[in-house]
Formats: sequence, structure tokens, C-alpha cells
Amino acid sequence: MKLFLFVPFSLLLLFVQIISAEHVTFERVVESFIAKAKVKKIKLNSTLDFMLQISENVVAFEYLCSKGMPAFITDEKKIEVLAKVPERMEINGINASAFLAKEISSINCTLKTTFKQLCDNVIKGLNFNSPGVYDDTFDVSFNKWNDRPAKRADVERIQKHLKTMIEQHTKLKNKFDTYSQARFDTRIELGKQINYCREHFDLLINTNNSEQATSIINSSILPTLEQINEFKAAKQIHLREIQFTVSKYNQQRVAWAQFLIGTKEIPEEK
Repeated sequence: MKLFLFVPFSLLLLFVQIISAEHVTFERVVESFIAKAKVKKIKLNSTLDFMLQISENVVAFEYLCSKGMPAFITDEKKIEVLAKVPERMEINGINASAFLAKEISSINCTLKTTFKQLCDNVIKGLNFNSPGVYDDTFDVSFNKWNDRPAKRADVERIQKHLKTMIEQHTKLKNKFDTYSQARFDTRIELGKQINYCREHFDLLINTNNSEQATSIINSSILPTLEQINEFKAAKQIHLREIQFTVSKYNQQRVAWAQFLIGTKEIPEEK
């Protein structure tokens, strides 16, 4: 007697979804196109590496993100600093101790949380590797294209527009590199100001003279805090611009991938 096993349709559908869960990657699109070009013995005028990475400076960017910014001051140190602020001193009409407490907390939050979140967002964008995330029909279109025999006309169509694609990439690469360098320069200056401010916090902690404490705060700590705020605001702008540029790059490389497999007629600029 034969035994027949019946698989519920819902389980079969789930099985199909699991199999197709892996999206086609940019690497596979590039490899497949190059293979088709080789079949037709067409030597491309350029590699398609621009579809795989926005810039060679990505590694340096990721390394700096992994290091993070140095901490400003600990909660314990903050308590020591505020304890030495003259009780009747005011800054911009606000009690000096309350003013400094707010400034310190704001800087700590930016260094520990805001910068990390922005860096994480950029890293997530840099790790993006599938056109199918933006275009839910891409995987199906790719498989149909990939299964078809190579055609010389298809390869020549891409060859014709390679210069345009490289120019589009260059614009995005230049933006990424420019803002990455600006972020690096700002990071160095921000680090210098943080160290300078820490030194004057130590001077404040070690003084028992109210007039001297007031002088240290007015002549050194407040100007340095102002510099720190300027540099951290600049760094936030740089990180947001990098995040935006990486997002645009990912949209653009999806358009390039669509162009390679023939679902778009030209490599339109995003």
C-alpha cells in the first residue's frame, strides 16, 4: 500500500517564500553582465566597480565610526565641576550651575547618542547590497534576463552609456569624499576643544577661590563650550550629508542595475 503525503498549500507557499527570500545582489548583477560581455567577446571600456562601492574611502569612514568620539566628562566629574561654580554666578541671565549642567548634558548626549545613530545609519546604507530592496520586481526581471542567451546589442547598449554612468558615480563619490574629509577635520578640532575644556574643568575643580573660578568659567570654559557646540553642529551636518549622499547612491545603483538588465532604457540620474 502506497502512502501519499499531502503538504498544505500554506506550507508550500512559505517554503517558496523562504527560497526566494535572498535577493539578487549588485555583485551578482555585475558578474552576470560581465559574463554575457565575455560570451560576445566584447571588452568593456571600464569596469563596473562603481556599482559595488561609492568610494575607496569607505573603509576609513567605517573605522572612524567604530572608534566613536571620546567621552566629554563622566557624571562624577560633572558633579565635581558644578560644585565649584559660584552660587550667585549667572550666564545669560541663567544660574551658572544650571547653564553648565545643561551644556554638559547636551554635549554628552550628542557624542554618545546622536553621532552614533547617524554613523549607524550611514553604515547601514553602505552595507546595502540588493536592488530588490528598492524594486520588488527586480529579482524576477533579473532571472528572466539572466536565463536569456547573451545578445551583442544588449552589451553594446550598456557600453554606449558607460561614460554617463561613471560621471553619475563620480558626482556622488566626490560628495561622499568631500563630506567625509570635512567630518574627519571637524572630528580632530572637536577632539582638541574637548581636551582643552577638560583641562579647564580640572583647573576649576582644583580652585577654592570664587573669583578665580568665575574667571576660569568666563575666560576659558564658556568660549571653549561655544567652540565645541559649533564643531559638533558642523559634524552633524557632515554626517547627515553623507547619509543623504549614500542614500542617493543606493537609489542610483538600483537604476544602473535596472538599466543593465534592460528594465530601463537609459541610466537615468536619481
